[in-house]
Amino acid sequence: MMEKKMPSKKPGVRACFVLGKDGAKLYGNRAAFASLAEWMEWLARSPSNGHFECHVLMDLEDDESKFGGKQPRNVWGLVQLKIGEKSAGENREISELTFMCLEEDELDQLAKNQESGVLPPDESSLD
Repeated sequence: MMEKKMPSKKPGVRACFVLGKDGAKLYGNRAAFASLAEWMEWLARSPSNGHFECHVLMDLEDDESKFGGKQPRNVWGLVQLKIGEKSAGENREISELTFMCLEEDELDQLAKNQESGVLPPDESSLD
């Protein structure tokens, strides 16, 4: 049976999500990946009657960074300029990297789009 409580914040976590032309990458220290391992275990043990998820940037960021304005943040996102085509210094939103547990039929729906490599707008929300 799954614990109801989500994994707790871990001290020392540092992670950077990079959205680039070759895909999304998560760079982090060992504390970040130890925390992610707990999240993955929690997701793997989640009941099949719901979508349990880990929003990497949100769930790994410590409260001092998220709410207290601590700089530099312990978890952050970057986009390569070739992707966003904005100049350095322009404010831009960074996408989230989310892990979500889906049922087999939901994964089958996503798998239908493998050949095109594009997720149609009407299938973009599974939550």
